[in-house]
Amino acid sequence: MSSRIVRLGDFLIRSKIPVDIEDNKQYKRVTIRTKHQGVSIRDFEIGSKIGTKKQFILKSGQFVLSKIDAMYGAFGVAPDEVDGAIITGNFWAYDYDKEMVSIEWLNHFTNSPDFYDLCRRASTGITHRKYLDEEFFLGYEVNLPDLKEQELLVASIDSIRDKINSFEVELSHQLTLLSNLNQAILQEAVQGKLLISSPPLKEEYPQGEVVKNTNLHPQGEVVKNTTIHPQGEVVGNTTTHPQGEVAKNLNNLPHLKTFRKKLRNNLTPAEAKLWTLLKGKQLENKKFRRQFSVANYILDFYCPAEHLAIELDGQGHFEASQAEYDYERDLFLNYCGIKVLRFENKWVWNNPEGMLEEIKQNFGWKDRYDPSVLRTAPLKGEQLESGSELLKRIKAEKMNKHAVSTRAKKEKPLPPIKPEEIPFEIPENWVWCRLGEICEIKGGKRVANGYKLLKTPTPHIYIRVTDMKNGTISEDDIHYLDEKMYQKIKQYTIGKDDLYMTIVGATIGKCGLVPDKFHNMNLTENAAKISPVLVDKKFLLTCLQSKFCQDQFIDKTKQVAVQKMALNRFSVSIIPLPPLSEQKRIVAAIEKQFALTQQLKEKVLANQQATEQLLKALLHQAFEIQEPIELIKN
Repeated sequence: MSSRIVRLGDFLIRSKIPVDIEDNKQYKRVTIRTKHQGVSIRDFEIGSKIGTKKQFILKSGQFVLSKIDAMYGAFGVAPDEVDGAIITGNFWAYDYDKEMVSIEWLNHFTNSPDFYDLCRRASTGITHRKYLDEEFFLGYEVNLPDLKEQELLVASIDSIRDKINSFEVELSHQLTLLSNLNQAILQEAVQGKLLISSPPLKEEYPQGEVVKNTNLHPQGEVVKNTTIHPQGEVVGNTTTHPQGEVAKNLNNLPHLKTFRKKLRNNLTPAEAKLWTLLKGKQLENKKFRRQFSVANYILDFYCPAEHLAIELDGQGHFEASQAEYDYERDLFLNYCGIKVLRFENKWVWNNPEGMLEEIKQNFGWKDRYDPSVLRTAPLKGEQLESGSELLKRIKAEKMNKHAVSTRAKKEKPLPPIKPEEIPFEIPENWVWCRLGEICEIKGGKRVANGYKLLKTPTPHIYIRVTDMKNGTISEDDIHYLDEKMYQKIKQYTIGKDDLYMTIVGATIGKCGLVPDKFHNMNLTENAAKISPVLVDKKFLLTCLQSKFCQDQFIDKTKQVAVQKMALNRFSVSIIPLPPLSEQKRIVAAIEKQFALTQQLKEKVLANQQATEQLLKALLHQAFEIQEPIELIKN
């Protein structure tokens, strides 16, 4: 093979064609994309609006790079469309010696890992503002084949690259199919088709025993002959007081004494830890009991004075069958006038202070809420609470919250749903409703004009739209508020039980859950806080992410001049509401199916990464070997 060692400066000749910018003349400007993505037209601008008056002319076919971003792959060959464009001194244009190099070889060479490495080593300055050293750059030596060998090498690389590109197109298509599959799963969910069959109206416990002979007094005070234990043990003549207080003959039943003692002596690590924080009236001088039983249900912790149960949930509680059982168990306790707070075990270890604060905030709940709201829940043996019954309970709960809140504004009634608005059929025990009927929807707050968010951590995180990624909030680039700004907007926060949704710009409709780290942190004015009322937040997220809801959001933004979702337009979006236990089963089914699609996606992404590495290895080999012709033979 015929080759020789030359410097880049031997075949790259700097081109400086000066031009003075005239105010009344229009100019074409260019941009150089990073990662070797090419050179293209940036815009057309009148000279009077261009600040730098002395610039240079770029000609098509020239090699051009950005001295600032060359280390990130901002270089390429100027296409015909940018011929005659202007460039500042930050863009360097070069003619090349056509007797020494072909433009195709130069294009491949500048996309090789070796050339990227050269640009990094030739760039000097501070971390985020490094400039290419032209003398170092042009003095770099390369092994340059003759033009014939360059032609053979380019043909070999192009052939292999075409195959890699075809494979990448197929991989991209697979990712699109997986995305469409996820959307199909969400659509099946909101239409009530995801589960194999709808739950029977007469529900059974996981063990299969049906609760029979349940009779309620018109005021819901007397429950007779009610079978409530999962194993089917009967508690007869069970009575609750008119205000929902549990009758004493339900507390700590004798046949459970030995079992309760066994549980007390064998607490889980999380239970043992929480007990050290609750025992001895440590929390607001309130007495808590361990393994206290109500009827045949044994509570992890119970505060009799507050009618408050604390349950610690391990991983098993997130299984569909257990979640349904927990839900129905809580319904019974609610009916008896007991409020149930559930925490994942990790709260005990990761955020015990926050957990205790949450418990304290629920002290006195019976003085703030009408117990009849809790006691409207059906007991085992009745028909499963339908979507319409749940909707009534949600409305009552919202009325109670507004009644006790000193800052709540009176809600305007939402328009009834017209038959022509309903796009598809849903199961009989579901109901159509408007989003504002089942949620509290509030906006965030912008910081004052001119205020600059902090990068130095403070107790006050400010959540921006750019932090909202992949159905959660990213910790990659957190910004903060100082105390003064926080005090001005401190009421505009979002919590771990809420959802967020972006309401401005191209990302309208992007929604997700709020991680514990961002509980009670400030929210941008470009997003809405959605607080579900007696609705599973993960099910609600499923609905909001579905094409059915996303299409509604997009349609509503088309009705206004500014691309922004007004909260009142958002609240009238229609949404299907299933029974709460069915919501939990749907969520469990979605998570199971999404886990499978995620595994497939990870395999596709791994293949994409492998093809990228293959191309880099090919280019590295092509510009390192002594005999390029061997690459063609292999």
